Amino acid sequence: IFDQVTEDLKPRAGREWLVGALERCAGDPVALKAFADLQNIADDGRPRIHLVGDYNAGKSSFIKRLLLDSGSPVPPDLEIRANPTTDRTREYDWAGVRLIDSPGFQSGEATHTEHALRTFPDASAVIYLFQPNLVLGDDGQLITVLRGDRELGLVPKEERTFFVVNRSDELGVDPENDPNGYGQLADRKKTELALALGSRGISVEPCSVFCMASDPFGLVGNRADVDASAFDPYRAWDGFSHFMSEFRRARGPLLRAGADRSVLDGGIARLSRLEARQTAEIGQLADQDGAVGRLQMQINEAISEGARLGEKHRTDLERLVTEHAAGFRDEVLAEEDPEQLKLKADRLKQWWNDEAIQVELLQWAKKASEELNAWRERSFEVIERRLESAEFRAAFGHHAEAAPDSPDAKKGKIWFLEAFDKVGRGMGGATRDVVYKIGKALGFKFKPWGAVKLAKNLGKVSAVMAVVGVAVDIADLFLAERRSAKREEARQKIAAFLRESMPRVVETVADGTEEEPGVLRLLEAATKNLRELQAEQSAERERLASQLADARERPSIYSALQTDV
Repeated sequence: IFDQVTEDLKPRAGREWLVGALERCAGDPVALKAFADLQNIADDGRPRIHLVGDYNAGKSSFIKRLLLDSGSPVPPDLEIRANPTTDRTREYDWAGVRLIDSPGFQSGEATHTEHALRTFPDASAVIYLFQPNLVLGDDGQLITVLRGDRELGLVPKEERTFFVVNRSDELGVDPENDPNGYGQLADRKKTELALALGSRGISVEPCSVFCMASDPFGLVGNRADVDASAFDPYRAWDGFSHFMSEFRRARGPLLRAGADRSVLDGGIARLSRLEARQTAEIGQLADQDGAVGRLQMQINEAISEGARLGEKHRTDLERLVTEHAAGFRDEVLAEEDPEQLKLKADRLKQWWNDEAIQVELLQWAKKASEELNAWRERSFEVIERRLESAEFRAAFGHHAEAAPDSPDAKKGKIWFLEAFDKVGRGMGGATRDVVYKIGKALGFKFKPWGAVKLAKNLGKVSAVMAVVGVAVDIADLFLAERRSAKREEARQKIAAFLRESMPRVVETVADGTEEEPGVLRLLEAATKNLRELQAEQSAERERLASQLADARERPSIYSALQTDV
């Protein structure tokens, strides 16, 4: 198609191509939006002639002259100024075509140049205006418009361009006083421009260049009380009669295929931009998938380490409780003195309230809390480094802002959620919930109970055991008055009592209640949130995989459309 639009076109070729393109891209809202302007061009059916040139080439004056000479109304906002005037695309009806004025080049405003380069591909033909000094400064835009750029999908406009040296009344010879000298100078300017363009790979014959004065001596300017007759005194030399004669010769072919050229030229440019956008999107999605995957691995490592620590500390607690309970049991069963037996049996009934075991339980809780806090901080730091890494920031953009230095920053828990919220806005969707869960899982400290709270919660074990109905009958323990069978029965009751009470002590100390959670209940809640996070990470990666599949399919459609003539 790139070669097709540089040759003769059959009528409606562009419009037929557009129908097919819209059908092929029916499920691609980005492409449909990009093609919307082309549909308008096709529906309008008129050729589009773009005025292109540097900001000081006199484009506004040139348009005003064309409109006045054709008897068309001049919009009141068409201003003539020395500084950059046009900052957006403007369209005018002229001679059966659409005359398009876009911002001039080299205005010092990057957005002006960018806008002009994005609009000129839709041109059926170009009027390229040069000021009297011809080619000055940056010639990149000139070369892009006239020679095109296959890689960028920009069709060359060289063969469909009117080359105009505008403001020719400023060449240096007064055309009124020395018409012959002016004619010779104009011819030299045409040759000079042809040579300048030729040195840039653009072939133009001097006789194809127009020297024109759109507003001779600046006598019209912004005046609104003028018509075409204002220029009658200068028509012998201002170049407009010659230009209009040549334009009328080209007008027939333009009217027949101009709109189709605009559609095809513009279509190629849009497809190229869509391909570039899609390539960037594919890279971005792949980077995001990789970043989320590596974050997921680190969260999984945190879950595994937390589970290992939880199992270790629960095992330590069970061993501690078992050893103390067994000690109480052995003391009771070995005691022969009835008075001491009664005392020890009473202690056995609520062995968990013994001061010695409570001291060791407090030490266990302190050690467990210290190690779990170290795990929490270590896990957070690893995840934080991942979220703030150059890779993650590149994948998700500027949203991944830094969080405070540690989980114990002075702002408390809220900063943690705020920091992850900032990241989440860049990740979107399910991943935003994911980063909240990181904060929920790790944004707190493991705090061991104090002695008072421990005693209070262990006191609840007695009530639970009473409800269960497993108790020690002291009467059965007076061994001197009992037969051997009774002694064995007493042993079994003690064993049952301990089997029932030991797990409840472990559960009370390790897990606590929802109102007063123990350190391992907090760990369980943290790892649960992290596992939910893992599940949502997986869902996020599935979403990214789906988007990647769609994104990878589109370039093949765009490529096919560029060859589907």
